[in-house]
Amino acid sequence: MVFSVLIADAYPLMSEGTKKTLSTLDAIDKIFTCHSYRQLKKVLTEQPPDILLLHAALDTVDEYLLLQEIRKGHDSGLKILLISETTSPLEIKRLYKAHLNGFLLSTAKQEEL
Repeated sequence: MVFSVLIADAYPLMSEGTKKTLSTLDAIDKIFTCHSYRQLKKVLTEQPPDILLLHAALDTVDEYLLLQEIRKGHDSGLKILLISETTSPLEIKRLYKAHLNGFLLSTAKQEEL
């Protein structure tokens, strides 16, 4: 099975590095990038990916509200992996309640991704 991935990150340099890492995986056939919430909404509507790799710094401060907004109008089959600086177990638990599928610290190594 092959997957399409959307990388949503406000920082183009970071998203390009992530894209380069993911492009080495056979299970991924398409990789899209966006750098704002407006672009994210457009891509989710026009070319919905299988996996959303979402960096928490995308146009918002509250990661929980961002996840809720994304989940509101999009396929429940969308898998969302959040990349965040948050280390609070309570906050991470709260994010999973917003139907997050996975969590990765921004300080994670390439192999963890």
